[in-house]
Amino acid sequence: MEIKSIERVDIKDFGKTTTGVVFKIHVKIHDIEKRAKDIIQSISNESWITNLGIVEQLSYAARAKKTIEKLVTEIFEKVENTVTEEFGEYLVSQSAKDSLIIHLKHSNIPLAEMW
Repeated sequence: MEIKSIERVDIKDFGKTTTGVVFKIHVKIHDIEKRAKDIIQSISNESWITNLGIVEQLSYAARAKKTIEKLVTEIFEKVENTVTEEFGEYLVSQSAKDSLIIHLKHSNIPLAEMW
């Protein structure tokens, strides 16, 4: 994954007002199969869960594990060199999340789709 550009967007240019900050990040994926493997590794990493309370840990286990297993076996492991519609959604979400972590120091939390 390569960040081609990152820039702050002035939302006023679009006739809107907000107190939030908006960034536009242009990401290029060079190796789709490698990116799929990176996503598998990322969503399978549960080291963050130890920071949660026991109720949240049980909730995650009940909801996310089956979702992750299904995503890995039915979508991500089948990726070779093309982007399917299903994989594309996760590719965009995960790449956006990773870009925010790397370049804007956001916290690394699982994608909402996992819950």
